[in-house]
Amino acid sequence: MRIRTLNLEAYGPFEGEILTFETSSRGFHIVYGPNEAGKSSALRAIEALLFGIETKTDDNFRHEYKKLRISAELEGSENLFVRRRKGREKTLLDAADRDIDPAILDRMLGGASRELFRDLWGLSYATLRAGAQDLLQQQGNLTNALFQSGGLVHLNALLKDLEAEAKKLYRPQGSSVFKALSETHKLARLRMNGASVSGSQYDRVRKGEEVERQNRDAKELDFQQIQAELGRLERLKNAAPTVGQYLAASQRLSDLGRLPQLPGDSRSRRTECELQISIAASQAEAAEARAERERTAIDRLEVDDAVLERQNEVRDLVLAAARVREALGKVDAEHRPVFELKTEEVRRAIATYGLGVSLDRIENDLPDQRTRSRLRALGAAYDKALGDLSSRSEAVDASRREVSWWEEEWEGLPAEVPLEGLVAAIESARALGDIEDRLTRLRAENQRNRRQLDDRLAAMSPGVGGWDALARASIPNEAAVASSKRRFESVAGELREAESELRREQEDLLRAKSELRQLESSGRVLQREDVESARRDRDELFGELRQHWQSASEAEIGLYQTKVESSDRIADELGRDAERVSRATQLREKIESSEERIALLVDRQGLVVSEAEAADREWKALWRPASVVPLGHEAMERWRLERATLLADHQSLGRSESEAADLDRRVREACAALDAVSETGDSLSIRLNHAMKTAERLASQKQRREEIAKLLRQERVRLRDAEAALKTAQATRDLAEGAWRNAASAFGSDATWAEVGEALDGLGLIDAAVQARSAASAAIEAARAQAEEFERSAKLLGDALGETERDPALLAARLDARLRTAQASSAERTQRQERLVLETQEAEGHRKAEERGRAEIAALLLVAGASDLADLERIERLCELRDQYAETKRTAEETLAAFVGGGDLDRFVREVDSEDRDSLPARISVQEARAEAAREGANRAREDWKEANMKLQAIAGADDAADAAADMESAAAGMATTFERYASVRAAYHVIRAVADRYREENQGPILQKAGERLATLTGSDFSDLVARVGDSDQVELFAVRSDGSQVSIPGMSEGTRDSLFLALRLASLEERIARTPPLPLILDDVLIHLDDRRTGFALRALADFADSAQVILFTHHRHIVELAQSVIPDRFQQVEMRVSTPAR
Repeated sequence: MRIRTLNLEAYGPFEGEILTFETSSRGFHIVYGPNEAGKSSALRAIEALLFGIETKTDDNFRHEYKKLRISAELEGSENLFVRRRKGREKTLLDAADRDIDPAILDRMLGGASRELFRDLWGLSYATLRAGAQDLLQQQGNLTNALFQSGGLVHLNALLKDLEAEAKKLYRPQGSSVFKALSETHKLARLRMNGASVSGSQYDRVRKGEEVERQNRDAKELDFQQIQAELGRLERLKNAAPTVGQYLAASQRLSDLGRLPQLPGDSRSRRTECELQISIAASQAEAAEARAERERTAIDRLEVDDAVLERQNEVRDLVLAAARVREALGKVDAEHRPVFELKTEEVRRAIATYGLGVSLDRIENDLPDQRTRSRLRALGAAYDKALGDLSSRSEAVDASRREVSWWEEEWEGLPAEVPLEGLVAAIESARALGDIEDRLTRLRAENQRNRRQLDDRLAAMSPGVGGWDALARASIPNEAAVASSKRRFESVAGELREAESELRREQEDLLRAKSELRQLESSGRVLQREDVESARRDRDELFGELRQHWQSASEAEIGLYQTKVESSDRIADELGRDAERVSRATQLREKIESSEERIALLVDRQGLVVSEAEAADREWKALWRPASVVPLGHEAMERWRLERATLLADHQSLGRSESEAADLDRRVREACAALDAVSETGDSLSIRLNHAMKTAERLASQKQRREEIAKLLRQERVRLRDAEAALKTAQATRDLAEGAWRNAASAFGSDATWAEVGEALDGLGLIDAAVQARSAASAAIEAARAQAEEFERSAKLLGDALGETERDPALLAARLDARLRTAQASSAERTQRQERLVLETQEAEGHRKAEERGRAEIAALLLVAGASDLADLERIERLCELRDQYAETKRTAEETLAAFVGGGDLDRFVREVDSEDRDSLPARISVQEARAEAAREGANRAREDWKEANMKLQAIAGADDAADAAADMESAAAGMATTFERYASVRAAYHVIRAVADRYREENQGPILQKAGERLATLTGSDFSDLVARVGDSDQVELFAVRSDGSQVSIPGMSEGTRDSLFLALRLASLEERIARTPPLPLILDDVLIHLDDRRTGFALRALADFADSAQVILFTHHRHIVELAQSVIPDRFQQVEMRVSTPAR
């Protein structure tokens, strides 16, 4: 299937954006858009078109959900136009928005799901880097690489998750959910069986727990030391191959000697310069010939320069002719009829209003506008003054009523009482806060603390008597205590080490003897026929299971799991039987050696015990001056801390009792002050409550008096203001009335405001008619003057340009025609002159390019120290080898940096190189055996301590049988559920491993062959093939073959090469899939941005080759990728531009 057009009608930031993918590009399309153009949104739009817009998409920030639309023309076995809308059902439409059967689109997709399209046919740079990093983390594991590059689940991560969940649920050693439930069950059983015990029984259990705890600590320390040595050996073993690469690359760099530092693209620059010189020379000659042709054509042109020099005057004359025609036409059509009509209206108005003025002098004889406006303003002011006088009178009456009411309220208030003494007593009492409660709590707390301190002093072990004896006790200084402690710890460490080593040797001896007895008494050895039979059964069941994998029942999976485990167990026993005889010999030698070491360790243990007794005597002597019989170091350290804490707490108690006495004195003083000004009471709080109620009553009365006084003052001020405003309004009314009468006397002494207004309206109508008549007359005169000016200008310009025509209109038309002809000739001359300049500049540019190419080749020869081009090519090949070795060394240094962890790299390399690498596996095996034995010992000690601790907790805690029984029942149910889940997880783990192995066996041949070919193209033949073989980790790993035949592991590759390898594997997996199912478009999002130009060119060729099988759409916002494609594959791709709209999210 291919996409011919993609219409982003309304989706994300887009509205009406159409991307057209032409079939002439052979299927490879590079979509370029600047940053924030919406490439990621376009990728999501393609997925939404094919599989539906997701329910909670974030691409609705510009368009509402119901308006989201994407459409496309698809090409496959049949051509199809589809439009996708947002909705729950019937979201697939045709061009007329009719429903389309989704099965039609499903057939074109070949049954692919959204997840498969996203994982397999969509690839971003982040996905590419994550895949390459996973190849590195898995050390090139072939099975995981095939699964991941095929767009399937991350196999190793899935298996690790299943294994981690299984270990979390249950494992024989270490903590797990099942073990925690088991321990809960045991503890509940102990609680049920526990009863009240005697002091001696409790002490015996406590001491047993302490012994088991010390044994656990010693075992764990021994295990950690062995693990540290094992980690060092494994680090040396894992780093050995990389160290070999590092040393080999360093030696090869040394053999090459000193070479010049050429630019990284020296070879391509040299080739480009040679090509540039040839092309520039031929293009310069062609440009010079074109320039000569343009120069000849310019000489032949004739241009009317006289009319061009006065072209602005000609244009003005043509425009003036049009304006004169328009003005004269408007005079006849509009202005003259208006002038006559308004003249008649003015005559009628003069007669109607009896005005004694003539028509010719009417504008001068009528009252002016200022006089009319003044009459109208005076009339309005008179009306306003009458209304204002009425409202001011009403305000004065209302204010007088308010003053009278508040004076009556003031007369009815009680007399004022002073509050100063009462308030001062209350403030003094309130400053004490909740002092009575605090005093009560402080007394109770002091009594309780006194009893607790006395109890703690009596409980101190060893005891020292009373408080004075405790303070005067002479305690050893910290230096002496620390010295004794270090000696004790040293001796104890030696003793634990001796005991631990003795136990390990004894356990090793017992295990060796037991293993020897088992070897000597072993029965029948399994035959090859047993293995073949089990494997045939497994393969048959695998075939059945694979046919109906999705609907497989739990019974079938369980049966298959049983078969797999049985056949694998038989194969392991066959391998062990072959080693049985040699193992027995090794065990006998080990038994003899262990017995000798045990005898030496017993002697060493006796010496250490003697040293421990001497250290104990020295410790007791330190404490004699304090009259104390000391316990152990840790106990006496706690005793010293408890002594210091007790003395500090005793001093704090003294300060607290002094504070209580001071608080009691302050309470008595406050009670006396309140009794003097208010009612008495039993306590300070009751007295304070009485005084506050009295103060509140008196304060309320005082506040009421102040409020009424304030309001009364405000109303009196308001009354004075209202009376003053009333007087002002009366004066204003009198003034307005006089002014109006004087101004209106012209219309009669008894004329009313309505009569004067009607006369003023009549004058306004006359004014309007007079103004319209004057405007029409002015327009007629202006048109006549414009026509006369046009005739004068036309005559002057015609005489200047040699024209004989005297009609102004015809003369303007003739000059306009001459100007158009002259402009066309001038434009042609200008164009040819511009082309002449461009051709001349182009010729000069090509000559300069030719010179630059020659100069750059000379610079390359100078930098390389080469005599000619052949010598330069030889030096370039040597420099490329040097860069390859340097890259190998740098990659090795980056890999080794993880092993060094910030340490000295050279010292680590010397350490690895000095080791016997062949003996490392054997030494690691020995150390692993020791670590396993130490782990088992530590686990046993930990379990013994946990059991002892649970017994101690059960004896120390309450013995509630009902609760214990409920806990036992809950734990038992949890154990059953946990084990069921554990069985399911383990079955899934083994089934997936079997499916993965079969997938690898079936696909590694064809995929590796295609991936090797793609890798050769992607790296420019730096690598020629891929091979799979067993690596240092005893698993099938992937190796890349260089052009010289050497093989490089995944950790030995650079980041860029690992990116290219993952891309090669993905393309090979897609080719293998295309052979079985119809292809879908491969959508790539800036996967080439971190490759250099050389590798990017190779990658573009590889994608163009792949586009012969399936459509490839590469989105990028890097312009140089498009330019590289135009250089390396100019005829094999289509460039599609994407414009920026609303910023994408």
